Amino acid sequence: MTQLLTTTPHRRPAWCRAALWLLGCALAVPVAAEQAPQPAELPEPLALLAGLTDASRQHAYRGTIVMVQGGAPVSIAVEHRLLEKGSELHYMALDGVPYGIQLQYADRDCQLFGDPIARLTQPAASGALAAQSLDEYYRLESLGLQRVADRFVYAVIALPEDGKRHARRLFIDVKTGILLRSEYLSTQGQLLASSQFIAFSEQADSGRAAPADDDQQIAAQPLAVQRCESAADQLERVAAAEASAWRLGWWPAGFALSDYRRDAAGLESFMFSDGLAQFTLFVDTANHLPVDSIGGSRGATSAVIRHLRSDAGAVATVSVVGEVPRSTAEQILAAVQLVATTGAAR
Repeated sequence: MTQLLTTTPHRRPAWCRAALWLLGCALAVPVAAEQAPQPAELPEPLALLAGLTDASRQHAYRGTIVMVQGGAPVSIAVEHRLLEKGSELHYMALDGVPYGIQLQYADRDCQLFGDPIARLTQPAASGALAAQSLDEYYRLESLGLQRVADRFVYAVIALPEDGKRHARRLFIDVKTGILLRSEYLSTQGQLLASSQFIAFSEQADSGRAAPADDDQQIAAQPLAVQRCESAADQLERVAAAEASAWRLGWWPAGFALSDYRRDAAGLESFMFSDGLAQFTLFVDTANHLPVDSIGGSRGATSAVIRHLRSDAGAVATVSVVGEVPRSTAEQILAAVQLVATTGAAR
């Protein structure tokens, strides 16, 4: 038996040996042609993360993103076009009922709630909206060079210094600086949610020219339009929050108010970001919760809702929704206050 096992391979026909040799050469070609970059040293994680917003706004690109948030994956096609001033992001759902949105940015600093690229991460806004430095409340470590969507990426992990937020694993394109993959991790290191490009390509800066006619065509159907006039407009909305009678007495260190809205029905929303995570406080005085409180978590997102009656007799349904642990969301919700006079909350 030993003799048979050692001699059988030498009895393969010549054509078989030649075919195997050719196959080995063919498989080796892409490996030899695709060389990983060899930087003298890896960039600092903080510098990589600080450049995410600019990178996503300054490049024209197309691709497909897959998001998993405690359930079945959802895929969307995206296309980012550069304009003379600002940019446009088009996206179209590829699963279930087709829907799409066109986001218009007057400049490259403002952000919109529905931006799927921003949902890959929550980069700290620039200028007056910027939060504290990320390394004050995350421990940032480099994980070296890896590969996502057939592109080389710098991998970074952000570990919270407290138990008030999730850990993040981030994969940033070496060439463009765009975030190609993002993961939320539990305190035990388990994957809670992920978003990543499975296809990504840079495009020529074609302004408003029509996209190529291929499988990634996004503009075939009319898209709902949302506009972000400017970062200055966003600053005005943040300032308008001072007129609200509702305040937060506590929230985790590092988070800062990044946007505020009040609709015609009186529903108020206060968005907070720490640069890598966000949560939103909603106050609804028109619709009352039929129970005292409810809550739950899905993937990395927690939602808690309660019926609130102030000492002055005001009644509202208040809720906190965001990428924070449920215990953090409950602490934030417990700190909602109705104040008699306007003024800075903190």
